[in-house]
Amino acid sequence: MHLTLTRLCRPLLFAAVLTSISPAQAPKGYTEGTPIQLQGGYTFSIEELARLDNPTYAGFIVPKRTEEQELGRENLPLAKEALPGNRYPMDEGPASGPLAPQTLGRSFVGEPATQYTPPDSFGSIGPTQVCTFVNGMINWRDKDGNLGPRITSQAFFSSVGGGSDAIDPRATYDPLSQKWYIVAITFNAPNRICLAVSNGPTITNQSNFTFWYYQVPGAFSDYESCGVDRYGVIVGENTFNTSLSAFLGTAVTVIPKANLVGSGLVTGFRFTTGGTSGTAPFSPRGVDNPDPNAPESYIIGPNQGATGQLVMRKLSWSNNVPSISGNIVINVPATSVPGNIPSNGGSQPSLGDRIFHAQIRLNRKTNTWTLTCAHATNCDQNGNANGGVGATRVGMRWYELVNLTNATPTLRQAGTLFDPASSGFQYYWMGSCAMTGQGHLAIGANSANSSTFIRAIHAGRLFGAPLGQTGAPETYFQSTAGYNAGRWGDYSGTFVDPADDQTVWTIQETVASAGVWSTRWAELKAPAPCPIVSLAPNSVAQGQTTNITVTGDGSNGREYYDNDASFPQRLEALFSGTGVTVNSITFNHSNPTQVVLNVTVAANAATGTRNLTLTNPDRQTATGNAVLTVTGGSNVEVAPGSFTVRLGRLASGNVQSLAGRDGDSLVVCKFIVPNQFVEPINVEIDGTAPGSNPTSLSFTVLSRMDTTGSFSQILDMYNWQTNSFDATDVRTDAVGTTFTERTLNGTGSLGRYVGGGNALRARYRIKQTGPAGASIWCQLTDRAVWTVGQ
Repeated sequence: MHLTLTRLCRPLLFAAVLTSISPAQAPKGYTEGTPIQLQGGYTFSIEELARLDNPTYAGFIVPKRTEEQELGRENLPLAKEALPGNRYPMDEGPASGPLAPQTLGRSFVGEPATQYTPPDSFGSIGPTQVCTFVNGMINWRDKDGNLGPRITSQAFFSSVGGGSDAIDPRATYDPLSQKWYIVAITFNAPNRICLAVSNGPTITNQSNFTFWYYQVPGAFSDYESCGVDRYGVIVGENTFNTSLSAFLGTAVTVIPKANLVGSGLVTGFRFTTGGTSGTAPFSPRGVDNPDPNAPESYIIGPNQGATGQLVMRKLSWSNNVPSISGNIVINVPATSVPGNIPSNGGSQPSLGDRIFHAQIRLNRKTNTWTLTCAHATNCDQNGNANGGVGATRVGMRWYELVNLTNATPTLRQAGTLFDPASSGFQYYWMGSCAMTGQGHLAIGANSANSSTFIRAIHAGRLFGAPLGQTGAPETYFQSTAGYNAGRWGDYSGTFVDPADDQTVWTIQETVASAGVWSTRWAELKAPAPCPIVSLAPNSVAQGQTTNITVTGDGSNGREYYDNDASFPQRLEALFSGTGVTVNSITFNHSNPTQVVLNVTVAANAATGTRNLTLTNPDRQTATGNAVLTVTGGSNVEVAPGSFTVRLGRLASGNVQSLAGRDGDSLVVCKFIVPNQFVEPINVEIDGTAPGSNPTSLSFTVLSRMDTTGSFSQILDMYNWQTNSFDATDVRTDAVGTTFTERTLNGTGSLGRYVGGGNALRARYRIKQTGPAGASIWCQLTDRAVWTVGQ
């Protein structure tokens, strides 16, 4: 099928004017970028692009030498400022409980082998789907692994690829804009950086992507990253000459999000971040950051000039224009650049100490935005770095950085996943990590040795474990054949699920059959919610609204959890049966084994025991059977403690006269001018409720007049939220010379009628509704009380 892309020929409208940030706007020590133009702005649906797919198109081994030759990094010196040991801090004691926070949930193929090698395994996780992007193919699956839209990367980027293949795939889901950002480079040299942005969070064949590209001038942009934050898309790269024979340094291309609208040219900015040697972030990674209030953007990588250090660059923004900081060196425990990895059936390059992905997440226990990343390092059986290729084993080093806005961020902790065996030990490489909202860390990686086939593994640590300590790895996929069909890699992705902030997903390369790669996703589930131990109170009467504190068993890392309103899945609570309603849930991250429920039991709710089920955002549940008992309701009668005559004259009686039906009346009189219509009597009374959350509330007055005529009595209660008598609940009745009892029943949220100190206030007023037959008349009130349900 031939499809003419007429939209590619349309004029490049809305071309952005290239702007430059003035030195006065850039913070001290920050440098301007070079304004660049990204061309494109072409919008197509997946369905339209799929028509371009050539099913006979053959892939190939990507013959780049750049990822294999680690630029002599195996001989880098160890920075003299590097920290000692295999973790930080070193003075934390041994673990007192389990370290591993996650258990394996669902696992499924991401994308089976295309005709490309290596796959460059990567993807991302959205609220309803996982995206797998490998060399040759991009697809979206639901979280059970069912395949959705799938299209070749060549067709996907056909509008901006210039006829070249799209390789080195990167994908990021951004919860702030609720869009997918897809980045790749073209294979020709000089090459292009290609960018695609979706029109929404869930991808179907009808979903649209808008495409742009930047033509790299006279060089080859390699091993790009894709970090997305509130400001823009940050693409880091290693830069080579066009013959791929010489390393030229590192660079970062930044595209402001605000510019990624409409069609035509888009303004971006390009920064040189390092030369051929010296201090700089090697393979710089733009950092994913969902913080809606982030003050700056971040770039990070291992130090190009020495081991045992990370190097950060920051981006400061002014009117959607970034400027870049100098190198910020962060000392970490000593590292050593690893060489090849032995496996049964082949030997694989480790890709050195590159960081594959970096991301920032909110640790809700500490209320701190933290940056996590990982890379491989040579180490000995104690996990300590040792120099040179051929060191005894390779481990995965991970980091957590905090105080990101400081001049130099703080290393809160670092750890190393390694095999301590004296022989037959595993090598760990191709790793990435992520930290959840609960503060739990997860690592996804590969492992192998000369006698075992390559595995896909995961490991991690609980938030409460000693800092820097890492749990034992677990295999989530065991390959059953060897691999020797080209190099392994080049990426690794581990992500927190944006639907719940608890679940972690990781994608790693695996072996489908001898010499044939595949990719596989694993869902890593957080510890389950606490088993329910007790409720306080554990019984509630019919008609009552009250707070119930739920306490659970927090052993083995189990806890309750809640995120915030920006997440589609939240902590939920449900009682069995009907008539027991959970009005609200209060959760404190510093005490994750307790939850406070505000509960209303209907007046007609069946008595007896109820089960309670608590569901964490990740939909794992804990049920306590027969933990709540519904009892018969009870009412308390509240007599007034004081009264005030606002209009009228007190003739006799006192506050005790209002307490009971006993013939002892409070008498209030008024002289009036005959034939005038007035409201001559107004009495307010005050009392104290037995609690602040009544389940029912009424105000009753027993009264009569001492003379004939036409009168009406108005009852109302005081609203402490508006500091006025409420116009919502008012009762008006005729009143005569016979004692008659009238009751005003409160409706809606009854807490508004209870003030500080559980104060109650109500009033009754007597209104003349016809010509008066006497110049003095009185009202006799034998009883004025509240009835409070609890």
